Amino acid sequence: MNHYFKIKRVVIKGSIVPPVLIEFGQKLTIITGGSDSGKTYFYNLIRYLFGHNDFENAGINEARDYDSAHIEFSIGGKPYSIERDLHNNSEYKLYSGWGDMIDSTTFIQKIVKSSNSKNSFNSIFYDKLQFKKAKVRVNNSGGVNSFNLGSVFNFFCIDEIRILTGKPLLLSEQYTEQTKSKSEFKFLLTQRDDALIGEEKPNKKAKGFLKKQVKKLIEEISRGLTYPHMTLIEIHDELINIEEQLEIVAHEIDALLENYSEKIELINDIKDEISHLQKRESYLSMLINRFSMLRECYLSDLQRIDSISQAAFFLDNFVDELCDNCGHTINKSSEISYEQYHSSCIAEYKKIGSQLNGLINSIKSNEKELEHVKESIGDSLKILDIEMESYEQLHNIDLKLSKKKMDDLYGLKEVFSADYSKHKIINSLESKGDDIDSDVYDTSTFDNLEPNELNELVEEFKDLLNAIRFNSSSENIVVFDDVSYDFVINGKARSLYGKGSRAVIYACFVISLAECLAKKNNPQIGFVLLDSPLVTHFDKKREIKKSEVNPISLTDAFYQYLIDTELNVQVILIENKGPSFAVKNDDYVKLIDLNYEGSTGIFPKRFLN
Repeated sequence: MNHYFKIKRVVIKGSIVPPVLIEFGQKLTIITGGSDSGKTYFYNLIRYLFGHNDFENAGINEARDYDSAHIEFSIGGKPYSIERDLHNNSEYKLYSGWGDMIDSTTFIQKIVKSSNSKNSFNSIFYDKLQFKKAKVRVNNSGGVNSFNLGSVFNFFCIDEIRILTGKPLLLSEQYTEQTKSKSEFKFLLTQRDDALIGEEKPNKKAKGFLKKQVKKLIEEISRGLTYPHMTLIEIHDELINIEEQLEIVAHEIDALLENYSEKIELINDIKDEISHLQKRESYLSMLINRFSMLRECYLSDLQRIDSISQAAFFLDNFVDELCDNCGHTINKSSEISYEQYHSSCIAEYKKIGSQLNGLINSIKSNEKELEHVKESIGDSLKILDIEMESYEQLHNIDLKLSKKKMDDLYGLKEVFSADYSKHKIINSLESKGDDIDSDVYDTSTFDNLEPNELNELVEEFKDLLNAIRFNSSSENIVVFDDVSYDFVINGKARSLYGKGSRAVIYACFVISLAECLAKKNNPQIGFVLLDSPLVTHFDKKREIKKSEVNPISLTDAFYQYLIDTELNVQVILIENKGPSFAVKNDDYVKLIDLNYEGSTGIFPKRFLN
């Protein structure tokens, strides 16, 4: 079992108000809320309860009736509670057991603020987390300080301002602290400290051996150069030229993608128009067909009426009944008025004729519209053919050529970068060989990290970026740059990304570092605390533009990864918006909405779970 912090619960108390209780998931806790919901207050509270001297924004109005808080956690399965006064930061106590057991019987000791004291938070828990005593270099003159727990918290607890910075992930923003930052990271990752740094000069025999070794190294590295005829400056200029070309190609691809998107939208619109016209064509054809059948029926009716009318006329004028005896016409009144019958037929004929004329006009009108619709379909199909040719050109030629050009440039950059690094090593070795007689040990080499020491972290980092499809890719490239002492993502420094992408990169790095250390069983605090790592909304205060806000697809993928993955450390995210999908709360995963059912933030009088 690893000896890491595992946070269970935070309770904020006041004598005249009900306590606020926030429970944590054993694996993942997502705390969401809008502006002024107390998210930053809660981030600072956790840091404060875990040894930070100052409690920033402790005096917010919503917290005025609360006077103390305690945090419940375990280390190696053993429960502890720390209680601290919110307004008098010297009142600071450690208890065994969970918070409901805080009393004189479980009291262990008071924790003092002085970091140098053996009773300080850093001293007590440095040992409990099984860190070994170590020294880290603090300057280029070989000065060292003791490694302390406060520095470890700074690697894994990142506030909403720091997570957006374009500065390197591993270095302090204060230049004078950067040597210390390098040494601390190296110790966390490799457990190599700087206790053996000294100013002793090598002896004469050692110097001769070193000169030979330096010469051999230079010869071996030189054999591995791809462009041995080029100097370091020429390679550097070529790398700058490649970067400029990459920037141009990137803009070209952006323009092509924008055109591609517009082209797809236009093609879909044309197809929709054609589909609509074809439906109209089908309907008109059906209508004309039915009207034509009806016209034939009307014509048949007219013929029938005409025949009946002729028969009536004949019967009225020519068909007389003759006497059987004398052969003369018998004067007999007709049972039927043939004249009335004829008039009725004429009226019916006119009525049907009028309807027939209207029907014929409708047929002509529909035939005319059908002809127009067919012409429109033909025109739209011609336009579609033209746009499809343009689409095929974009999709199969222009975009592929641009992407191939970018891939070729990245390949070329990788080759030149390798030669550039080798030339720098050669120059350094040549300088070292010249200066061996008067040289002392170069303390800067104590910060160097071998590839095998970085591989696990680089792979962990890359796998996480790929899992969430950062930059819409599952083939992200992560490289550690020795010069800037920072990670380069897809050939680009983090500072060159927008703030939304910067924050996600930072969050992925911190989680990857914690997971990597856990898999190596290296000491660490065992949890990650990130304030606003996903940049889910436009934020004027942090100068976040709308264009820098991360898409829901990326933030959802980030949340889904943390929910689905068996993490070795505890992750706590404080964010404006949670995932767009439903999350089932259980012992391992908890989603806490500070604005649930209209609540205004962390201090409503309720149980937050």
